[in-house]
Amino acid sequence: SLGKVYQDIRGISGATIKGDGSMALILDIAALVA
Repeated sequence: SLGKVYQDIRGISGATIKGDGSMALILDIAALVA
């Protein structure tokens, strides 16, 4: 879950925690191109 801050931002579909503990956003390429 992205929470309220990133919930309605077009082009971001999710987030994940990387192996080093930092966060990475998952982009929705189709939404960014459209």
